[in-house]
Amino acid sequence: ILQIRQMFGQHVPAILITANRGEHLRKAAAQQHFAVMTKPVKLNRLRSLIAWKIRTEGRADTDESRP
Repeated sequence: ILQIRQMFGQHVPAILITANRGEHLRKAAAQQHFAVMTKPVKLNRLRSLIAWKIRTEGRADTDESRP
């Protein structure tokens, strides 16, 4: 995700889905503005999180962002 953000020069909303419940991972993800969900993932929670990330962090595929 960091490479994609750097390549396009834009913030890309990201959700990290992992079985790792460690605090170190959560802190590192928070620094990069990644949401973290631990497995097993409930579909309704994932849908809600995706919608929230789009609303709060925007979308990079608008006409204004295209070259």
